Amino acid sequence: MTGPQLILLSLGLSIGLAAVSLVAFGRWERRLGDPDLRERLWGALLYVSVVPALLVPLSLLLPAPVVRVEELAGGSAPSVDALSATAAAGGFSFGAAALAVLASAAGLSLLRAVDLARRAIALRRLVSGARDADPGLVRRVSTMAARLGAPAPRVLCNAALPTALLTGFVRPILLLPETAGPSAEAISAHELAHLRRGDHRTVWIEEALLIVVAANPLLSRVRARRAAAREEACDALALAGASDSVRRRYARALVEAIRKAPNPTVPALTFTSAKRSFAMLRLKAILDPVAPAAVGLRRTASVAVVLAAVAAASASVAVAAQREAIVTSSGQSSDTAEADRTIRNPAWAQHPIPAYPAAALEAGANAGSASVRCIAQTDGALSDCAMLTETPPGLGFGAAAVEAAGNARLAARHLAEVREPTPVVFTVRFRISG
Repeated sequence: MTGPQLILLSLGLSIGLAAVSLVAFGRWERRLGDPDLRERLWGALLYVSVVPALLVPLSLLLPAPVVRVEELAGGSAPSVDALSATAAAGGFSFGAAALAVLASAAGLSLLRAVDLARRAIALRRLVSGARDADPGLVRRVSTMAARLGAPAPRVLCNAALPTALLTGFVRPILLLPETAGPSAEAISAHELAHLRRGDHRTVWIEEALLIVVAANPLLSRVRARRAAAREEACDALALAGASDSVRRRYARALVEAIRKAPNPTVPALTFTSAKRSFAMLRLKAILDPVAPAAVGLRRTASVAVVLAAVAAASASVAVAAQREAIVTSSGQSSDTAEADRTIRNPAWAQHPIPAYPAAALEAGANAGSASVRCIAQTDGALSDCAMLTETPPGLGFGAAAVEAAGNARLAARHLAEVREPTPVVFTVRFRISG
C-alpha cells in the first residue's frame, strides 16, 4: 500500500479504537466510582486511540523495504504500484480517494491549530493585562497550596475575569478576578487541586493531540469524558476531609459559577471546565463522595490499559507492514537501487488498464498480479515492455499487463526525470470483485 493509503487506514483504526473506548468503558464507567481512576483510564484510552495515527505516519520516515525481483517469483513480496482491473474499469482510484481524505484531514488540523492559536492569544492577553496579587492573597494561596501538596503558583489578578483560571505549562499561573466573592476560597482550592495533579500541562498535550488527529471526530468526546472525571477528581481532592456544610457551600459555589461564568474559551483550567451536561453528576459526587478505588481494582485497570496499548501498537505495526516495497533487479544491492535512475511507483496520466486473462477466468483465479519493466520515452510513453514476474504464474497475467502497459503514459511530473529513455518498473494487480 502507498503512504497515503496507510495513513488513511491508520486514521480509520484510530476512530475504531475511540469508538470502542466510548462504548465499552462509557457503559460501566460509573461503576468504578473513584473519579481519579476514571480520569486516568479515560486519559489512557485517549492516548491509545491516537497511537495508530501517530505510529504509522512515523514509520513512513524509515527507509522503505527493498525486495529483489527474484523474490517476487514466489508471490510473497508486496506490489510496487497496484492497479486493480475492476477498479480501473469502474473509474475509481483508491489512491486518489485516500489523498482527498487526507487533504480534508490536513485542512481540519489546520483549522484546529488556527483556533488554538486564537484562544492562546486571548489567554496571553488576559495574563499580560493582569497585575500581581496583594501579598496577603498570595500568602493565603501559598498556605492553601501547601495544605493540598501543590507547588505555590504565581498569583495574578485581572478585572476582566469572571472566575479563576489556572494556566502555564512550565511556570503555573493562578489568575483571579479583582473582586473576590464568597466562593473564592473554594474556587482557588479547586484550581490548586488541578495544579497538584499536573492538569495545567495535560490540557496543552490534549490540545496538541486533537490538532494532529483532528480528523477523528470521536477524540473530542473521549476528551470531554476525561475532563468531566478530572473535575470530579479535583473536587474530591479540594474537599478531602470536609464536612457536609462545607460540601454544600462548595456545591452552591459551583452552581453559581455555572450560572454566571460561560464555559472557558481559552486553553486553561477553570472551576467550570467540563461541559455543563456533566454538572449534575459532578454535584452528586460533591454532596455524596465515593471511596477511592481498591488496590486490586487499580491493578486490574492498569493491566487492561497495558493490554489495550499493546493491541493498538500491534495493529499499528501490522498496518505499517503493508507498506509497498522497492523492487530491485536480480543481484542489485540496496545502495545501487537508491542510485538507479529507474522510476518506481510511477504516477500516471493514463493508467495501464488490462483485460482480465481468459486463462485465469477458466482456472477460477479471482486475483493476480504482474511486475513489468518498460522504457519511458521523453514524452511519457512506454516502450520495450517486458514481464518480470507474474503471480500466479502461467495464467496470462504477465502478457495482459505488458499489453496494457503499451497504452499507458506517465504523469507530467515525471517528464523532468525522463530527459532520456529511462527504465520504469511497476506492478499491475488484477482482481474480480464479488
